Amino acid sequence: MFTHRDDYKSCFLDLQRKQIDESRYYQVDDQSLYPSVTSVISFINRAKFADWRARVGNEAANAKTKHATTRGTSLHLVLEHYIQNNDYKALPDWEKPLIQFMFNAAKWHLDTRVDNIFCQETTMFSNRLCLAVQLTSSLRLMGSWQSLTSDLRETQA
Repeated sequence: MFTHRDDYKSCFLDLQRKQIDESRYYQVDDQSLYPSVTSVISFINRAKFADWRARVGNEAANAKTKHATTRGTSLHLVLEHYIQNNDYKALPDWEKPLIQFMFNAAKWHLDTRVDNIFCQETTMFSNRLCLAVQLTSSLRLMGSWQSLTSDLRETQA
């Protein structure tokens, strides 16, 4: 069982998300709109993905992308339920052998290293970097702070 704490909940704002020209932005205040970290990384890697798409063809690229994003979404959901102390094995996604394999590979690390969870699925931003991000979790690993920002639904391709 994971310990969920609300100590720092007031430090995280619920930022409004906007989709503009296939990029995600977050409304930080009345005047500031920051791109998401994922959108910036996607922009930086745009040429690499275009080259890959040209090499394998659109049909194969679409199939591979769909497979990866579906797998990532399934694993994300199972892990999210597990961290929330919910019955993750009751989820339809749990029936997929690959999801069970990937989950079990991560479970030991969660069980032996996580001692507190401070937030899940919340947003953060940096005025210095002019970026925003949706955190999957902010947690404490054996006494040190960690933020899990990689969103498997978006980074697998």
